[in-house]
Amino acid sequence: MRSEMKKIIVDMDGRLGNQMFQYAYALKLKKEIPESEIIINFYRISLYGDLAPNEQGWMNNLQYFHADYQLDQQKLSNFLIQYLSKRQYFWLRVTNRLLHHLSSFKRHSYFPFDKLPNFLKYYSRFLYRKGLLIYPSKIKDLNYEPQNETILLHSYFEDASFFEGMQAELQATFSPREGLLEQNKEFYRKIQESQSICITIRRGDYLSTENRQSFFQCDESYFIKGIEILKSKIVNPVFFFFCDDLEYAKQFAEDMMTEEDNFMVEKEGNPVWEKLRLMSACKHYIIANSLFHGGANFYQLIHKKSL
Repeated sequence: MRSEMKKIIVDMDGRLGNQMFQYAYALKLKKEIPESEIIINFYRISLYGDLAPNEQGWMNNLQYFHADYQLDQQKLSNFLIQYLSKRQYFWLRVTNRLLHHLSSFKRHSYFPFDKLPNFLKYYSRFLYRKGLLIYPSKIKDLNYEPQNETILLHSYFEDASFFEGMQAELQATFSPREGLLEQNKEFYRKIQESQSICITIRRGDYLSTENRQSFFQCDESYFIKGIEILKSKIVNPVFFFFCDDLEYAKQFAEDMMTEEDNFMVEKEGNPVWEKLRLMSACKHYIIANSLFHGGANFYQLIHKKSL
């Protein structure tokens, strides 16, 4: 019966790329655990969207693809209380307090598991055994045996090794529900028929004073070097530019490309699912350090295309 199914609940975080990795990991667990179901809450993301209304992508992006899950629209606290046991909820609150008050916990929260100090490795294993896959943020694929009915995911799972053998299934899952837009038919045909190189440039909020030092690592020199490397390795490359600031992308392409180079810039008005379709069709990638363009990042990882 449905009520007896083990629940894999996801406190979803981030935009397109983050959501793809988190759903893919939930799907991996569902395949490993008989009689389980995926339940996802996007409340945290909706709050980010309210705080940054001018930034794109703070929404349920999975709705545009063939992801199979139950949508829970409660406030996050109610969602967690409903599905977690009292003991799970207690340790979740303890962990959140430790992250808020102890610098050692917060400092290591984005470390991969194998880079954690021993006492945090022990604590992480303790949480995993309780079905709480929440710390560190970059969880490695550990063997865990949660005794509880529910498994909570709130982490990033950006490691291609997690998804070995799932490539075909994930490709089908993340194919857009909508058909190719008319404005992109020629653009898409050229991607398919050429040695296409996807170049994703992140501008927007990465240029703010708050984010520049932490996140803005891929400046123009990064892309120039990447272009030079792939031009030396690939015969007749064609460069396809994607950016959240298309005027900048057009100017950058015109300044950096020579008369012998072939390149195109995406058209205005592409929704996130259309961008993913176009980017993932490319054969090679030069990707910004951003999961805003994470669809391309995701496909590059699972298909091991050149970067």
